[in-house]
Amino acid sequence: MCQTVSKGNSERQTKIIQLHNNYTNLTKERDQLQTSYTNLNKESDQIQTSNNNLNKERDQLQTSYTNLNKERDQLQTSNNNLNKERDQLQTSNNNLNKERDQLQTSNNNLANRNLEFGTVGGSQNPGRDPNPGPSEVSV
Repeated sequence: MCQTVSKGNSERQTKIIQLHNNYTNLTKERDQLQTSYTNLNKESDQIQTSNNNLNKERDQLQTSYTNLNKERDQLQTSNNNLNKERDQLQTSNNNLNKERDQLQTSNNNLANRNLEFGTVGGSQNPGRDPNPGPSEVSV
């Protein structure tokens, strides 16, 4: 009977040791799982922060893109207006050149007439104005 009790105590102690080892192993595993869970939560928070930052950056880039498109459109409008103004100035320049040419032709015609009026009987009267003013009229 003593051996039976001793054997029973030994089996019981072995079971207690096994249960204690199992408990210790489960506690370690629980701690590792808790650490993994905590690390995954930190990583999740970092990913969420990165996602938020990327969304902000995307929004800023979209705003920049929109602003650049507006600026491009304004520059295109300015370019179109400058081209119209250049064309108008070119037209004005052409018109002024025509007017200058017409005035030059009129001036040349008047000079030729003055030369004709300054000639009497085939000889010129140099220094005489063909259209004398009141002080130059001889009496």
